[in-house]
Amino acid sequence: MIVERIVYVGELLHKCRHKGGNQAKLDELAKLPEFRQILEKEAVERNLVPHDIERFIKGLYGLVSRYVHGNDGHIIIAKGHFQPDERATMVY
Repeated sequence: MIVERIVYVGELLHKCRHKGGNQAKLDELAKLPEFRQILEKEAVERNLVPHDIERFIKGLYGLVSRYVHGNDGHIIIAKGHFQPDERATMVY
């Protein structure tokens, strides 16, 4: 999964504005009711608390960009780099 693609698809579906950077658009997507439904489902399936997942949203792009490692800027989410609550945030 490429994080930039999440933003791109959000723009195509008119779920976020075309202004601001990737993190601003991820924050905007996280406010959608669809996100809340997914977040709650992921929390239940992973035995997590929704609030623990939500705290990673604001810094999500910075968190995952630590693992780019020169792969031309595409951020790939690898299971081994993140804790369960961090991964649950990325599911949307």
